[in-house]
Amino acid sequence: MATESEITFKISGSALSFLYYECDKSRMDQVGFLIGEKHSYVTKTISDSEMNGEKNETIINIIASLPVGSPFTFCDNVGRINRIKLKEILGPLEKDVCGWYIFKRNAVLNPLLRGTILHRELMTAMPHVTSQSFALCCIGSDTTISKSTHRYRHVFLLYENRNFEPISVPIVNLGQSQDGGYRTNSATTSTNSSFNNIVSSLNLDITSGGLSIMKALQIPLQEKIMETAVKVQQYDQRAQQLVNEIEELKHNYFTRKQHNQSKTGKMLNESNDSEKKHKINKENENDFNEGNIEEKNEKKEDTDRGDSEEIIFSSKKEKLTTDITGYSKCSEDIIIEESNSPKSVDY
Repeated sequence: MATESEITFKISGSALSFLYYECDKSRMDQVGFLIGEKHSYVTKTISDSEMNGEKNETIINIIASLPVGSPFTFCDNVGRINRIKLKEILGPLEKDVCGWYIFKRNAVLNPLLRGTILHRELMTAMPHVTSQSFALCCIGSDTTISKSTHRYRHVFLLYENRNFEPISVPIVNLGQSQDGGYRTNSATTSTNSSFNNIVSSLNLDITSGGLSIMKALQIPLQEKIMETAVKVQQYDQRAQQLVNEIEELKHNYFTRKQHNQSKTGKMLNESNDSEKKHKINKENENDFNEGNIEEKNEKKEDTDRGDSEEIIFSSKKEKLTTDITGYSKCSEDIIIEESNSPKSVDY
């Protein structure tokens, strides 16, 4: 018996519109995760050669999306993920993740090298997914010059043989394309607890027909939707309030940081000025001390010069006295010699 396996993806119109809405309201490029339900069916087939076979068909219905924002909240610049942060982001929805998406404005619908590395890292971090059951959705948008028309484009890709291959993901509508009526059967079973509780509380007769069931479900479903809408509004208001508080705290933090930096800079300038003044005063004091020392040296030199001049004058005076004494003695000798010599006679 031959067994064939096939995995197909489907997405509802509401899930796709919500995905477009989350992408369009963001001010920058973003990433997120695709949440889906997996249903498996086994169909027995008989071939022309009368051989029995089984076809295992797995349908993954994408029912919601979880926007994250920047991919750097759980991965680095290269694309390697932080598994702890990833588990914190996904929480209990990790087991329902069937893919992720990238949104870029005015860009080609093709992942770059970092997107490829991130896709492989996510498949490694989630053991319940395989290359066939983990899809990547690339979304792009552009507008006309007058901003009157917004165009959205998307493509689903599977990573096989180290390459991304596009796959067909049909959009599930309420209408049948053959007869134009509503669908009377569902390919999947709803796992929504609120919807199942409402249906079970009405005790509806499924065999009575689709129109009567739709009328019986309309009022309680509308009441449940209005009740849920009020709660969602309250949660959104609370979330927006928290976002405003975070922004205010960030503003206060940066303002205080700038104030502290300016205060620190002012104190450093004052300390530098005081150091400069102290240095100048010290230099002036050193100059003053050097001036006193020079003045003392000059006075000492003048004193030494005066002493030396006095010594020279005394030595000259003594020499002069000696010369005078010798001159006077020589004069006396000359006078004595003249008195002792005979007088000349005239003939």
